[in-house]
Amino acid sequence: MSFKPIVVALHRDPDMGLERQLDLVMRPFVRGRDRDDPDEGPGRKRCDGWCVGGRWSGRFLSSAVHFADVRSDLVDPMPFPDDSPLSGRLACDGGPKRLLDLEHARAAAEVEAWREWPAFLERRRSPFTGRFREPETAATVRAEFDRYVAAVRGRAIADSALVTLEGEWIETNGPGLGDRYAEADGYIDALDGGVWLVCLCVHH
Repeated sequence: MSFKPIVVALHRDPDMGLERQLDLVMRPFVRGRDRDDPDEGPGRKRCDGWCVGGRWSGRFLSSAVHFADVRSDLVDPMPFPDDSPLSGRLACDGGPKRLLDLEHARAAAEVEAWREWPAFLERRRSPFTGRFREPETAATVRAEFDRYVAAVRGRAIADSALVTLEGEWIETNGPGLGDRYAEADGYIDALDGGVWLVCLCVHH
């Protein structure tokens, strides 16, 4: 059994418990006990089950730590210690988009990606001449790394998959998916601030 994080977008129904609403959203993607679900095509199932947060508990950050009236809208909020670099923020499993510090997550992912630049550069050079291996040039190496950074930044929110308001599952990480992460990231950016984003841990 393996696990991965996904992000679900939903219009929160105040008359329904969050877990119940998520169950309705996720039901089309969860395999049945009879295991007769198709393995391919639009009807194929994506996971065996899910839970809120789980191994990715606290995936989102929020700056709403001092606003008790909006903290109640966050899913499982948890403050950081006062001596933490993230003091003044809350970790949470989701909430209204307007309360989530999505740009902080993207910027942090971009920084981590750039820390790999020296090793990335070194792998492209000949150990004998110190020059780039043909047909690579400084420009092509930099372009390749820029694509890598864009992918890391683009997957900072929906690292593995996004379930849209329309009920579409957008896989964002895996062989042959190209830049679908950009589709998911752009979709998230275009959402209204009142739309909820919730991180789930799915197993399959």
